[in-house]
Amino acid sequence: MSIVSKGLLIIAIFQLLHSGFSSYEFHQILKNISSTNDHMNNAAIESLSLPKDIVYEAISASILFALSMFFSLEKPEYLPIRNIDGSEKKLKPLKGDYLKEIALNKSTNTDNLIGAITTGEISYTPSFINIHEKRRIVKQWILENENEVSETKKEK
Repeated sequence: MSIVSKGLLIIAIFQLLHSGFSSYEFHQILKNISSTNDHMNNAAIESLSLPKDIVYEAISASILFALSMFFSLEKPEYLPIRNIDGSEKKLKPLKGDYLKEIALNKSTNTDNLIGAITTGEISYTPSFINIHEKRRIVKQWILENENEVSETKKEK
């Protein structure tokens, strides 16, 4: 965590604690007023709501907390198995260059050259196969090769 994120986190925590305590005090005062003043209308007491400064303080604390979490994020560092030049010297951590962008046509270049369908893993999964059509094909094959199947059963 950087110093900025730690500072924002501390400020956010103090603001949230202060707004919570202020809300508690407000509700305690509201209880005391309602119990001591019997002549006041209950509807007037219930119409009193939490002051806006307490609400704004809680909202700003949550925004500062979210900002501190975003500022605390860092890029991951990875140690390579070997150095880039192939030597076995002291390893240096890689920063941010562990994944490079490539175009989709470059990644599927081999598939395109051999004529394979690049989306075959998706379109040929068992959940997308027409089972009724496959059963019809198998039944037709069995009827065409019925003599060969019966001869192999007799030999056993």
